[in-house]
Amino acid sequence: METSERTLRLRVPATQEYLATIRLFGAAAAAHFGAGTDAAEDLRLALSESSALVMGGAGAGHVQITLAPSDDGANVQVEVRREGSSGGSEPSHEAAGDHEDAAELALALLRALVTDLTVDGGEGEGRPAALSFSFALAADDADIWAHGESTLPGPPPEV
Repeated sequence: METSERTLRLRVPATQEYLATIRLFGAAAAAHFGAGTDAAEDLRLALSESSALVMGGAGAGHVQITLAPSDDGANVQVEVRREGSSGGSEPSHEAAGDHEDAAELALALLRALVTDLTVDGGEGEGRPAALSFSFALAADDADIWAHGESTLPGPPPEV
C-alpha cells in the first residue's frame, strides 16, 4: 500500500475491548477525508468487522489499521493487519463452528460495503492475518442534490 503524509494509522491491542476505539477512529477518518454521513457509518462498520476478523479470539498482539486516500480523494485504501501472536487457546469444536459462521457473515458484509477485498494469510489459525480493501468516500445523496451534482434520476429527496 502506498502511503503519504495524508495516511492515517491506528495501532491497538488485539482484543475485542478496542472495537469501540476502532469505530471512533473510522468516524474521525471519514470526517478527515470529507466523507458523507452514510459513508462514515459504512467505514466505521467495515473497520470494525475487518478488525474483529483479524483479532479472532482474545489474545496477545496488536491490530494495525492503515488508511491511505487516493490521489483524487474519491477512495481510501484500507489495510487491517494483525501483528504478533494470537497467544490465545484453541476454541472448542462448537465455538470454532460459531466463529466460522460469524466470519462468513462478516466477510459477506464487507463484500457489500467495499471493493477489491483481499484476505491474506492465517491458514490453519481460523482467521486472516490481514485484510485490505478500497472504500469509496461518496457523499450522501442529500449532499449531492444540495450541490446540484447528482446524476441520480428523479427529484431531490425531502430533507
